Amino acid sequence: MRRRALLAIAGAASLAWSPAAQAQTPGKLWRIGLLSNDAHSGRNARAAWGAFREELQRLGWAENRTVALELADSDGEFDRLPAVARELLGRRVDLIVVAGGLAALAVRDATKTTPVVFVGGADPLGQGLVASLARPGGNLTGLANMSNELIAKRLQLLMEVAPGATRVAYLTYASGAGRFDDEAARAAATLGLQWHVVSVARQPDLAAAIAGHIGAEAWYVGDSILIFPREQVPSLLATHRRPAIYPNNNFARAGGLLSYGANTFALWRRAASYVDRILRGARPADIPVEQPTYFELAVNMATARAQGIAVPQSILLRADEVIE
Repeated sequence: MRRRALLAIAGAASLAWSPAAQAQTPGKLWRIGLLSNDAHSGRNARAAWGAFREELQRLGWAENRTVALELADSDGEFDRLPAVARELLGRRVDLIVVAGGLAALAVRDATKTTPVVFVGGADPLGQGLVASLARPGGNLTGLANMSNELIAKRLQLLMEVAPGATRVAYLTYASGAGRFDDEAARAAATLGLQWHVVSVARQPDLAAAIAGHIGAEAWYVGDSILIFPREQVPSLLATHRRPAIYPNNNFARAGGLLSYGANTFALWRRAASYVDRILRGARPADIPVEQPTYFELAVNMATARAQGIAVPQSILLRADEVIE
């Protein structure tokens, strides 16, 4: 169950631009590209894009009548994202919605003119996606997930489920985290933890990397791991039977024990409102990047029981979602 709303509404942009200013032209069919690293056929991807589609319809856009959706993904092979982004642009789309920071970087490098709405970028300013959060200044805008500010909170939650644990493994993508790795290490040092970085460069290396740290008493899964398929990491960590915390509820729904972060589906619904505003004439350069103001704690009790992990009542009482 959920008790909290997710996002505060940012101020609307007022400047129109061409050709999006002609959004209400009778008979115009706007082509919207949907780009992600995860395969669109995956369960979580279908649910996220479904939330986007439903909200777009609620805002008055009819699929295949006023908007057409062009799907593109790299099927988990993130090094293919630049080529997939270029291919999508070749379909003459009017606007692109991208899932995550790496996909946004691929599109940023491929076009300086086509409007882009990114969803779930952990650090859009640090990654160079926008000039500032208040005034992005280019052809990209969207929704951040502020995960860098959640690291200490996630560690505290993990320690509640793993009291007395001192050896914590930190799973991260080798090329995608940057300053988040440093922030995580500082937070771990504050708690007096032995911090073991498990850095993975390629999806085929995940299993061996995780298997090589059987001595870890708990696992912290970094945001950069979003680049890999959601179901894979919880499945691999299940063999360790140790508490683990993940960056969003998609992981908890895929079998992860705990997650703390912005609600994924709410982010995608808000993304539809960004698309609506741009197609009705707003410039991406003038639409502020939204950051979540509320976050959700999810607990997968089926996983807890299967792995013999006792989840404290204090965690369950604070949980926004309990998965049985």
